[in-house]
Amino acid sequence: SELARELAEQYTYNKSILSDVYQMFLANKKLFIQQQKNMMSRQESESILKSIQQDALIIVGKQDPFFFESTKEIAASIPNAQLEIIDECCHMVTMEKPQITTELMRRWIENTTN
Repeated sequence: SELARELAEQYTYNKSILSDVYQMFLANKKLFIQQQKNMMSRQESESILKSIQQDALIIVGKQDPFFFESTKEIAASIPNAQLEIIDECCHMVTMEKPQITTELMRRWIENTTN
């Protein structure tokens, strides 16, 4: 629970959702722990990014202290990627800025299916 609390604090910019993020982590303890283990042991995959031919939408919170820079690098490596940066948002973009995230996804889907 200490790790869940620490990550919830680090992953949120809008502290009004802090409790919700923390509770989500706790409610899914087994999955949360498995995800953390998977992240620590995952194989290198950056080398395949240039080979992705599909269109991709990549959304990142501007205030994400852990993934902002690496997400920009990932987007730059995928040939058909569109990077969207949401200001005043951290890692939990769908919880912190659900309307903006939904609108970005809707617009991207409309543009890629036409």
